[in-house]
Amino acid sequence: ASAGDEDHVSRMLREEGRNYLLTPATVLNLGILPRTELVIDFVGNLPLRPEVGEGRYQLRDTDVFLKILLLKGVLQDEGAGPSIALEGGPLTPEIYGDKGFGASANLIVSERWNWFIVHLNNEAELSRRDLKLAWSESLITEFRFNETAWPVAEVLWEREISSGDSVYSALAGLIWSVAEGIDLDAA
Repeated sequence: ASAGDEDHVSRMLREEGRNYLLTPATVLNLGILPRTELVIDFVGNLPLRPEVGEGRYQLRDTDVFLKILLLKGVLQDEGAGPSIALEGGPLTPEIYGDKGFGASANLIVSERWNWFIVHLNNEAELSRRDLKLAWSESLITEFRFNETAWPVAEVLWEREISSGDSVYSALAGLIWSVAEGIDLDAA
């Protein structure tokens, strides 16, 4: 019953002069009530040269959200029109990372035209470290030529409001429907 989800990739990170290997993001979406999902996210972070006392494996980007389907639409086979969802909740303290809490709210609008699907994400986030506000917009496209595997792409713009710094990114990947209710993605 989702209106749209983000894709994540395994990558290297250089932060404060140190190198990390980020494992693929883990996103668990569990239907808990009609039109409502519990969403738990985290990314494994492996320091390439851990410092003394630092955990060998860290969990970063941890959060616990509720996703509520506000408007059933074409993605739920409810006729024409967009599907609209609201996802939000706390950014939880990381294991061997930022200790504070933050918050996030994301309005997701999705539409489908035959084999072409788009998800527009509009997200406001208060960071864990210092509660600074950031705004991001992303557009995720799916090219669903068949129901077994299909290509996806994402473009993202994010701006930290207080500093005015912006980040732009693009991503391409593939979603594979392994079984009913189980999809794997790589990018």
